[in-house]
Amino acid sequence: MSDIILAKIHHELHAALDDPAHPFRLFVLATIAEDTTPVVRTMKVREVKNDMRIRVYTDRRSTKVSQIEENDTVSLLFYNPNSKLQLIFKATATLKNDPVFLSKIWNNMPLHSRKEYLTKKKPGSPIDDPTAVEYLSNTDYFTVIEFIPKQIEYLQLQPHNHTRVIFTQNLDGWESKYVVA
Repeated sequence: MSDIILAKIHHELHAALDDPAHPFRLFVLATIAEDTTPVVRTMKVREVKNDMRIRVYTDRRSTKVSQIEENDTVSLLFYNPNSKLQLIFKATATLKNDPVFLSKIWNNMPLHSRKEYLTKKKPGSPIDDPTAVEYLSNTDYFTVIEFIPKQIEYLQLQPHNHTRVIFTQNLDGWESKYVVA
């Protein structure tokens, strides 16, 4: 049964790539700040690999990047309010800085999407007018973060008998155990 659940997780994550309205298209990423407080923000899934690695795009000047450089252990929270399915990933985050790799993605990205990574000021910088953001024309701050899952918690809420399974990555693949919800 746990193999079926793992396949369902895989299916739902890939469905989010094909359907912009899928609730798993957006997820909550938690990192740890320098003062050890949790920091959460919404991210958009850009790629899901067969081994459940998840990739997102970001500005390399963002605070999440410096937080990941300091502590690469993160959590990802997905929730589908329609099916009442929750997934929590405990993962290791890595920054993909290879210029050839980044160039391939950048060159296939629509021009309007590139603006997010071309701002003159770094994300979180104060501005006087949100309509007067300045953009660069000769450089970008685009990077990719890859999340390598170490553990996935599956919780299917139901009227009776919720189903909760913890999947842990080991050398042979995913080990699973059912736990009380």
